[in-house]
Amino acid sequence: MSHMDISLIIATYNGETTLPQQLDSIQRLQVPESASINIIFVDNNSSDKTSELLTSFNCEFEFHYLHEKKPGKNVALNTALNSGIELGQLIIFSDDDVIYPEFYFERYLTLARDHTDFSIFGGKVIAKWPSEPRPEMLNGIDAVVAFATTPESAGYSAGEIDPIKLHGPNMAVRKTLFEQGLRFNEDIGPNGGNYVMGSETDILYRLKAKQCKAYFCPELSVQHIIRPVQFTPKWLASRAYKAGRSLVNHHSNQQQQNNVSILFGYPRWAVARYAQLTIKLWAHSWSKSENYYRLLWTRNHIRGYLFEFKEQGQGSK
Repeated sequence: MSHMDISLIIATYNGETTLPQQLDSIQRLQVPESASINIIFVDNNSSDKTSELLTSFNCEFEFHYLHEKKPGKNVALNTALNSGIELGQLIIFSDDDVIYPEFYFERYLTLARDHTDFSIFGGKVIAKWPSEPRPEMLNGIDAVVAFATTPESAGYSAGEIDPIKLHGPNMAVRKTLFEQGLRFNEDIGPNGGNYVMGSETDILYRLKAKQCKAYFCPELSVQHIIRPVQFTPKWLASRAYKAGRSLVNHHSNQQQQNNVSILFGYPRWAVARYAQLTIKLWAHSWSKSENYYRLLWTRNHIRGYLFEFKEQGQGSK
C-alpha cells in the first residue's frame, strides 16, 4: 500500500452520549508498524457537545475534524471524500456509536494485503446492550436490521459474502473505487427525519453491480452501542418503517418491475396486509409478547413500503 495506508471516516450528529466511549477506544488502538493512518470525523451540524468533544480530542493518529451544515449522513461522508485530505488506500467507514478493538487497524491492513482480489471488506458487529434485551423483542423483530448485527445464523461467516449484507458500523472500501467517481447517494440515509434507510446498502448495491467482491472477517469485530431508547416500541416501529422505505428504493434502483394490482397508487396486496396487521397489533398491544413485536415490526415495515411505493410513483409505471 502507498504512503497513507488507512483512513477511518466517521459522520456524527449529536453524538455526545456515545462519542466518549468511542474516542476512548480510538486512543487505545495500536499503531501498526510502518503504517500511516488518519481519522476523519465529520460533524453534521450537531447541536449538543459533539464539537467540544472532537475539538479537544488528541490521539496518536493524524486527526481531522470537519463540519458539514447540510443535514445527511451521506452528505457528511461525501464531505470527507471531497475534502482534499489524503486518504488511505483502504477507507474504513464507521458510525459514532462504535467501540473498536485494540488491533482493529492491523487486522484491516492484513485483510487488504492478503485478499488483493477483494475491494470491499467487513467485520462482525456485536451489540453492546444498555441492559439485557427482552427475548420476546429480539425474537419478534428483525434484529439484524434493527441493530446492525452480524450473527452467524444470518449468513455471516468467514470468506466471500454478498456485499449488501455488510453494515455501516464496520466496513471498508478500497480508495481506487472512489477515485473512479464513486460517492454516497445524498438522497437517502440518516438526515434527522424519517429518512430512507440504507446509506451503505445503496453504495454496496452499486458496487455489487460492478461485480466488486466483498470479504467478511468474523475476527474483525466492533461493539455497536445500543441506547435504551432503541428498546422502545416507538423506536422499533420507526426503524421498521425506514427499512420498508429502503426496500422500495433498492427495488427501484435495481429496476425491478412492480406488476401488481394498484389501489389509489398503492399495491393492493400491501394495503390489505397492512389493514390486517393493524387490527392484529391492536389486539396484542397489551401483551408485549413475541407475537406483539413481530406484528409491530411487520406492520410498520409494510407501512414504510406503502409510503415509499407511492412516493416514487411505482403504481403509475
